[in-house]
This record gives sequence, C-alpha cells and structure tokens, in this order.
Amino acid sequence: MKPFVLLATRADDRAADDEYQAMLRFGGLSPAQLRRVRLEAGPMPPIDLDEVSGIIVGGSPFTTSDPPEHKTPVQHRVEAELVALLRDVVARDRPFLGACYGVGTLGVVAGGVVDGTYAEPVGAVPVSLTDAGRADPVFGVLPATFDAFVGHKEAVRVAPPGAVVLATSPSCPVQGFRLGDVLQNGVVLDGAVVEFIGDTDPLDQLEQTLLLAAEYRPARTGCDEQGLDAERVAGQEQ
Repeated sequence: MKPFVLLATRADDRAADDEYQAMLRFGGLSPAQLRRVRLEAGPMPPIDLDEVSGIIVGGSPFTTSDPPEHKTPVQHRVEAELVALLRDVVARDRPFLGACYGVGTLGVVAGGVVDGTYAEPVGAVPVSLTDAGRADPVFGVLPATFDAFVGHKEAVRVAPPGAVVLATSPSCPVQGFRLGDVLQNGVVLDGAVVEFIGDTDPLDQLEQTLLLAAEYRPARTGCDEQGLDAERVAGQEQ
C-alpha cells in the first residue's frame, strides 16, 4: 500500500503527536503507512500524488478566515502551499480527508464561504446525517444521529459549488461535505480528534474510510463529509 500523507500544522509537540497517534490508531495504520509532514516547521516538500494513497489535513491553531493582516508569515506560507496542493488534488480527483482546518481550507479552495458565523465552543453536539449522508458508502454506516465533540472558530457557511452536505447539526449546518468524484472527507471539528459518544464505533478504522475514498467514485454531483473518529478533544485550538 502506498502511504498516506498527514499535513500537520500544530507547533505544540504534544498536540501534534496526539493528532498523529490518533490517526494511526483509528486508521489502523503503521508509521510507515502514514507519513507526517509538519508544515509549521518548514516548507512543504514535493508531494507526488501518484505515489500516495491520499492526503490528510488535520486541525490547526490557524484560522482560514482570519484577516490577512492578522496571519503570521508561517500561516501565509502554509496556506499558499495547501491551496496549490488542494487545487491539484481536486483537479485530479485524488483522495483527501480534511478535519477542521482541512475542511476550511478545502472549502475556500473550492469556492465555498468559510467564516465565524457557525463557530462552536468545545462540547458535544448532536450531528445528523442528511439523506445524502445516509446513502453515502462511508457515512452511511453511522447512526442517523450521533453525538460528537466539536470546537472550532470557523465553519463552512456556504458549501462549495458542486458539494453535497452529508452531515449537519443545529448549531452548524455544514458539519461535512463531499466534493467531486473523490471522497474528500471533512468535518469542521476540533483539532485532530472527533470522539463519537456511545456504544457505536461508527467508522471502525480511518484506513477503511480512506481506502474506500481511494476506490469509490460516485456520480459527479459531488459530496463530502466527515470520516474521522478520534480519541479526545483536550482543549486544542480550532
């Protein structure tokens, strides 16, 4: 199996390591199967999309919708690198999983509106699948409504053209969407981690989600949504 690539942006080592370990644990992946690149530490190296199984962008202290003058030089660099890569990902229908910062970045790249209108404090909220979500090959395995920990400063207010919303909540209408023919999963949630509460194990393993993404090509009405379980929220930003 070709490796997945986790593009991380957390400067705090503990938060960054917790995110990576959550991806490994819930993805059923080994370190050799999940290459981590810490973009906050240095420029993005060349990434050949033909040589990876998929791209993952997790949480971040960065906020996509901050005014440009409030962003650090590092954030400007990271955003420029991610925008260039995601344009290629979308154009080439390559598998992508975005969580929190990843979904905001994808939303902007694809022409959606991301701002603080539907920001949510850290806490548990009921997330419901839409009709499209219930029919989705990945999110259809989830309960129709489930509790999830959230916490984010911004969210997708208007989904990108061609995107179909797969999950929603009373306080945040777009909790996840799929875009294009590639399963580009994302949900605006805190950090790297989304913990589903209760007795269900909604996705089993992140690996199954991402491998489905690599193999599945739905009709080009587009749709994207979340597919990331994880361990804890622990007060990490975004």
